[in-house]
Amino acid sequence: MIKVMINGEPRRIASPSRLADLVAIEAGEDSKGVAVGLNRRVIPRPEWNRIRVTEGDEVEIIAPFAGG
Repeated sequence: MIKVMINGEPRRIASPSRLADLVAIEAGEDSKGVAVGLNRRVIPRPEWNRIRVTEGDEVEIIAPFAGG
């Protein structure tokens, strides 16, 4: 297990963990419209499968929502 920050909250996750797997867990099946930041850098979707989340990383998962 490694310590990371996900959306500002400290978490422990299995290691190694691909960014794509983490997004699927956090955003659910419908991760189509989300944006992901890793250590204050936006990560394009095609890179999610090759990037490993490591100890101390900060991940931001941003999903749009409707409302008014």
